[in-house]
Amino acid sequence: MEVIVYTRPDCEDSRRIKELLAEKGVEFEEHVCADGKLDGSDLSGLEIDVKDVPLTVVDGVPIAGLQRSQIEQAIGWSGF
Repeated sequence: MEVIVYTRPDCEDSRRIKELLAEKGVEFEEHVCADGKLDGSDLSGLEIDVKDVPLTVVDGVPIAGLQRSQIEQAIGWSGF
């Protein structure tokens, strides 16, 4: 499973996404976007209109913002 998290410094939602993935034992690659904006090279190959971070991409599936249940579903964690 490939997980990429686009974050920005001092962003509470970015921190919480990284914390969630770490708690679940999921390795991820982090891209820090200092200005909080994504450019075209960041999103190559993704069909998404989101231009702001945080953005989590799990196996090519983008999840905008802090969507805990969607992230958990994408990484295959059900909690049961």
